[in-house]
Amino acid sequence: MDSQLNILFCVNPKGPEQTQRLLKNIQGTLDSLSGTISFVKDMEEYGALAEKHVYDIVVVQLGTTCSGPVLKDQTINSTKLKWVHSLSAGVDGYVAVPEFRDSAIPLTNAKGAFSTILGEFVALGVLWHTKHLQRFMKRK
Repeated sequence: MDSQLNILFCVNPKGPEQTQRLLKNIQGTLDSLSGTISFVKDMEEYGALAEKHVYDIVVVQLGTTCSGPVLKDQTINSTKLKWVHSLSAGVDGYVAVPEFRDSAIPLTNAKGAFSTILGEFVALGVLWHTKHLQRFMKRK
C-alpha cells in the first residue's frame, strides 16, 4: 500500500461538517497518512469529482443516498480500492450491492462504538420510568 492514502467519504445530507468534526480527533494521524481526502453527499457531487477512481479507502456513513451507487462504481471501475469502512454498525445497505458483496474488498464497521452510550441511555430510561422522575421534574 502506498504511504499516502486517498480517502473518499460518502457523508449524510448534513454534509461533511459533521464528519470533519469527528476527524479532528485523529487529524495528525490522518494528515501523515492521507493524500487526497474528498467528501460527497450525493451523486451530483460524486459525478463532479475530477478523478473518481483514485481512492484507496471509501468511508460510508448511514443515511446517505450515494453510498450504494458509489460502492458499485468504485468496485467495478477502480483498481485502487482496498478497503471500505462504515461509520455505523449496520452494513446491510452496503452488502446489498452485489458487485461490492461479491468482491474481495474488506468491509469494516463501527460495531461496539456506541455500546456504552446506548447502555447508559437504556439505564436512564429504566430509571426515568421506574422512579417516576417526571413527577420530580414537575415539582421542582
